[in-house]
Amino acid sequence: MTLNGLNLRSNRSLSPICWRKPSKPFNIIPLFQRYIISLTINKMTQYIGMVAAVLTSASFIPQAIQVIKTKDTSGISLSMYSMFVIGVALWTVHGFIINDLAVIFANIVTFIFASIVLVYKIKYK
Repeated sequence: MTLNGLNLRSNRSLSPICWRKPSKPFNIIPLFQRYIISLTINKMTQYIGMVAAVLTSASFIPQAIQVIKTKDTSGISLSMYSMFVIGVALWTVHGFIINDLAVIFANIVTFIFASIVLVYKIKYK
């Protein structure tokens, strides 16, 4: 018995979508591999950010030590260090807003050492 081309005696003809074979079998492995790779890339990105933060922050330590020892700030621009300290403070606020520890800690350390140099520049003009 047929109705508009469908065989009413067979369940296959009533719901052809349920009886179709998938064109490709579903494989979870590529999805899992992509997930692991994305986690690895995210971790690598965090580590690169942390190393960059440590290096750029630590680069101010020799300058601060030299200024503290010699109290000579003649070669340092007051306007540059003023703008830099304000900029680093704003980067720290930005780090808190986006909740990024690398940005927060790097800029706090940089802020401390750059502020030392700035205070000595203002104090020993």
